[in-house]
Amino acid sequence: MRDEIKTEEGIARFGGKRDRYFTFLKKFAGGLADSMPAFADAMSDEQKDATAHTVHDMKGMAGNLGATSLYSAAVEFEKTYRAGAPDESLYAELDECLKATKAKILNTEWA
Repeated sequence: MRDEIKTEEGIARFGGKRDRYFTFLKKFAGGLADSMPAFADAMSDEQKDATAHTVHDMKGMAGNLGATSLYSAAVEFEKTYRAGAPDESLYAELDECLKATKAKILNTEWA
């Protein structure tokens, strides 16, 4: 499931503060781009560091917010990236998870 969000886990990470959690969840979604840059562009010498930083930050926020699918996709891509052999298919999966997660957050009425 590319848009899985475990809100109860996220709320627990926010010390049970539901309002604060949902505020951060919505800010996170609002800050997500509509898609990642093309793989070749992201892996260019000029963008490599920025790509690594962006994926790492996305992974951390997704994990804290309970966006497990996006977190998992970022972990898998980051592994190949750190090993020096970034996998284009994992990057594409990360992009799909990003879009699905953003849509899920923005199109769901959160209690």
